[in-house]
Amino acid sequence: MKMRSINVVIALTAEQLEQLTSATAQILSAADPRRYMRQHARLWSNVSSALEAASGGKCWYCETARNRSNYGVDHFRPKSRVTECPQHPGYWWLAFDLSNFRLACTYCNERRVAETTAGGKAGHFPLLIEARRCMNPAGCIAQEQPILLDPLDPSDPPLLKFLMSGDVMPRMPQNIDAIAYRRARDSIEIFHLHEARLVRGRGDKIRLVSSLLQVVENLAEDVSIRRTIIRQIREMVDSTGEYSGAICDALSADIERFLAATADEAA
Repeated sequence: MKMRSINVVIALTAEQLEQLTSATAQILSAADPRRYMRQHARLWSNVSSALEAASGGKCWYCETARNRSNYGVDHFRPKSRVTECPQHPGYWWLAFDLSNFRLACTYCNERRVAETTAGGKAGHFPLLIEARRCMNPAGCIAQEQPILLDPLDPSDPPLLKFLMSGDVMPRMPQNIDAIAYRRARDSIEIFHLHEARLVRGRGDKIRLVSSLLQVVENLAEDVSIRRTIIRQIREMVDSTGEYSGAICDALSADIERFLAATADEAA
């Protein structure tokens, strides 16, 4: 996701891009858009590997690398229905729009109950102001103010705060920024970022990196294993590393010092 900002180019083939562009145009004139979506669903499934490559092989929302479930292409604006607006037909006109695709694991994308938590995006797409919702292709989605944090928006992931335990919470207190608090709180629940196994997995990685940072700090520069550990830490905090966003947030000051102090050794 920590939801980590996805800021690399999604590399599609010319054929994939042409197919999505064509489908986006054709669905607007289709007599039955829902039927058209069902018949051409393979088009968004076919680009899942490109979305996976963009995130280093992990869910865009929770940063899990496949150990919770297989990946699916989530439509950030739901294509078929909107839970918060029963009369909405779904953002069917964005069904083949690459900008509406997000890579998601099952726990983030589908409604699931696990231990003491429940979550899953499904058809959820709440807005801060419901009256601004775009109801058809003639509307303007730019007027919408989504509550859900978007990994494609660099300003959104920092609204989440991660602890050494792996737990996640809103970064901004409600009495300081009620909107930022609400967006983070609701995203944690809807994306199921507080699911117990996910919390444990994040916490294990955070504590492992913390321990390795201490090892490096106590090793003399001429100890041979030091360079290996430095390389391991850098791989774990790289944007492609599992839970690297959460790790970098929970250990921000320590990692910043580490990266500066070992820059020459990592070369």
